[in-house]
Amino acid sequence: MKKLRILLLCSYILVVILTWYRLTYPIEIQKSDAYFEGKVIEIKKADTYTSYVVQGDSRFIAYAYTPVSLSIQLGQTVKIYGKVQEIEKNRNFYLFNYEKYLKSKKISYKVIVQKIELENKKISLFYKIKNVFLRYLESFEDTEEYMILLLYGENTLDSEVYDEYRKLGIIHLFAISGMHIQFFVRFFKKRIAKKRIQKILLFSFLTLYFFIAKSSPGITRAILCENISILGDNKIKRRDILIFVFFLLILYNPYLLYHTGFQLSFLLSFVLGFVKEKQYIKNLWKTSVLAFLVSIPIVVNMNFEINLLTPLYNLVYVPFVSYLLFPSILFTFLLPIIEPILSIEIFILENVTYLLNQVPSIVEFGYFSIYASILFYFLLSIACHKKICFLLLFFFFSFHYFKHDWLRENKITLLDVGQGDSILIENGETGNTILIDTGGERQKSKALSVLIPSLKARGIHKLNAIILSHGDFDHAGSTIELVQNFPVDKVYLNGSTDTKLEKEILAYLQKNGISYKKVEEEKIEEELGFTLLHFKNQTDENEDSLVTYMKIASYNILLMGDAGEKTEKKLSHTYKIPKMDILKVGHHGSKYSSSKSFLEEIDPKYALISVGKTNTYGHPSPEVINRLTDLNTTILKTSTQGSIEICLKEKISIRTCLKPATQ
Repeated sequence: MKKLRILLLCSYILVVILTWYRLTYPIEIQKSDAYFEGKVIEIKKADTYTSYVVQGDSRFIAYAYTPVSLSIQLGQTVKIYGKVQEIEKNRNFYLFNYEKYLKSKKISYKVIVQKIELENKKISLFYKIKNVFLRYLESFEDTEEYMILLLYGENTLDSEVYDEYRKLGIIHLFAISGMHIQFFVRFFKKRIAKKRIQKILLFSFLTLYFFIAKSSPGITRAILCENISILGDNKIKRRDILIFVFFLLILYNPYLLYHTGFQLSFLLSFVLGFVKEKQYIKNLWKTSVLAFLVSIPIVVNMNFEINLLTPLYNLVYVPFVSYLLFPSILFTFLLPIIEPILSIEIFILENVTYLLNQVPSIVEFGYFSIYASILFYFLLSIACHKKICFLLLFFFFSFHYFKHDWLRENKITLLDVGQGDSILIENGETGNTILIDTGGERQKSKALSVLIPSLKARGIHKLNAIILSHGDFDHAGSTIELVQNFPVDKVYLNGSTDTKLEKEILAYLQKNGISYKKVEEEKIEEELGFTLLHFKNQTDENEDSLVTYMKIASYNILLMGDAGEKTEKKLSHTYKIPKMDILKVGHHGSKYSSSKSFLEEIDPKYALISVGKTNTYGHPSPEVINRLTDLNTTILKTSTQGSIEICLKEKISIRTCLKPATQ
């Protein structure tokens, strides 16, 4: 036994080395535009597209944005004509990484579909069973979403309902995992007396269910652990099986380490193995509290918030889902006639969840770095033995919550909002946080997808001011949604406010009692640490931009909005402009801005250009780039470098989300 443990330890070390190597030096699969062939293993229908995960020489995901006339089923072989598109890397710090998510599913590349052909209609017995299973679940009119969620493992819940569960911190109960597998295990053990037959049937059922249900880290872990335990005649320790399965899965795909479901599944399974209370309520309370605590860094890094009452809610929701909802779903699966009873349970569940979410118990936390997470788990492990250490945990959380206010760093972050502007200013000298422009995209909310998560991730709990340079949608389109969902003290607009969007913003601010200021000429805000410069221009919205000047930690900063050459001339004639350390280039680097004379006058050391990667305007123009290059200005663009963070200390240091920046 001792030799076996040494062998396993050496194997685990080897897996760690291989994992590090594969993550550090990934194999990039190069594909050219043509056609792609493979077996369809996953189909997902959304409002604007249908996606197909296809297994060919390698696994890829294909997006069809136009309706597909063919009726495609899982297991069929298809030929897809289309264009390979790069899997988008994370363009803003701390936010969801789609590239790593796809890699955690072993998806190597993305294809935009132009045409699909059925290469082979034949479907294997396994996929026939899977298709019949799915069609049967979809036949339930009122409870289809919950049937698919808890029996197949695919989330088709309405996004608002899903978000209500997420806010309570109970969404894990609706993912197929150990709790659901244990239900089947208990069923087989109670109904079948003979141990040998019991094990054969249970092993066969779990194996079949593993292949029929949608693959996820939770169900994979639960079924592999249970089947290995059966093969080992229940003589192998659960913790040893869990560790073995962990290393087995990361050997199969090291990118699973980035999958939050994988992280939570193994972390909670490992930690909850230490809870051994015989009384159900005590055991449930201890597991709820411990699960809540150990999952904090992972949950915070997903949503940048936690619900302090989650352990209490688990006392109600765990028994409800385990002993009422899940059994009801199984009985409804077998006897569809009782579906109305399940509908009543779901109605009660959703309405109680909505009411509980009215209780103010959500606390926002900034991003947990790897070092903060290690310190947290160290303190938690000590606190489990020495209660006094819970006091240290309290101080840890207090510091983490208030760290943005206490550390007071001087930073400028050019957020990547595509073809638009949004600049976050953290002024440590005044203690204020200001957002200049909010970006805007008509297909997707930049406020909910980029701005608010970016603010929460940095531990920012409110904005002291929003400055809207002008009323174009790509600069102010996300404003209303931002102030609806995030505290803002005051909004500054230019004096004209004559666009439809500006009028809508103004009306919303007035209706909701949010302080605002229309700036028609120079406006100095000493407390907030900025000066607004404005030359009213009724004929050109871009030239009507508010220009923001700041001096932070002795560095001169000029943010031009969409102002062009006319505004630059007025600035030069009206003010004695100092040399600039940082310039946010006007109008995304358009050739109608950043004139040679203006750039020579301010001689910027760093030029920031907020521009969409695939914009159709030709921004930034080669002329502007050449002018800046001639001045030896360091050029930083969101199109190639993603979000750009500039730290203003004794020396300027720069961090970019994509390509490395010049220091």
